[in-house]
Amino acid sequence: MSSDFSPGSIQKVLQADHLTVRLGQHVVLNNLNFELGTGQIMALIGANGSGKTTLLRTLIGRVGFEGQILWMGKSIRDWSLRNLAKQVAYMPQSPSSDPGDRVIEVLRIGRFPHRGWMSLDHDEDEHLIREVAQELGLIDLLDRAIETLSGGQRQRVFLGRCLVQSPRVILLDEPTTFLDLKHQTDFYRLIRKLAEKRGICILMACHDLNLATAHADKVMVLKSGRLLACGNIRQVMNEKIVSEAFDMPMKRIELNQSFHFVPLE
Repeated sequence: MSSDFSPGSIQKVLQADHLTVRLGQHVVLNNLNFELGTGQIMALIGANGSGKTTLLRTLIGRVGFEGQILWMGKSIRDWSLRNLAKQVAYMPQSPSSDPGDRVIEVLRIGRFPHRGWMSLDHDEDEHLIREVAQELGLIDLLDRAIETLSGGQRQRVFLGRCLVQSPRVILLDEPTTFLDLKHQTDFYRLIRKLAEKRGICILMACHDLNLATAHADKVMVLKSGRLLACGNIRQVMNEKIVSEAFDMPMKRIELNQSFHFVPLE
């Protein structure tokens, strides 16, 4: 599918209307409405059990739903899973690979939606893989077994697998959960750079609201499957909303042009 998005403009990539997910009689997501545009990063925050992972999985067609999801103006019900994977990449909270897989083999998996499981590698695929590896600082690691890498290196490999799909959108589920503070910060800076350079739209579920919102354009706040707020970071991230989302009193502390939240004793 050829791109009709012009550089420098923000156009709607994702739209959800009255999105509801039920598991039996339990409503997991309740009447969500939101949208996201090219080059934007949206942080998805909320306490454990708020519905963040379910939302991401629903957006890639892995969970049944009521309402409407539009990708590039087209209902998700009209996308095949393979064609959707050419446009939307998903990185779960604990991405996996087969034991002994080398980094380059993990990256190659990202090309499967474009060429199928049984197709031979093409020169253009290998060129793209090495281009992504160069961009993410993985060139010297291509022949390493992925289990020999550090946590930060592995996350860059799995992010690279997403980029090799050549997506317009990347969905990230708690991508920095197992990283230390430095590698968390490095990861968020990296996706900020990718969003700006490639015009990729990123929706990321986050456990550290301060780090996440420092690098995002928009924020969506969930509580028990309900949408508490969605929009501009500075407007949405106020003490009332954050305190309600996490069921504890929070104070917003201003720091020059930024801010962060701390729990009140």
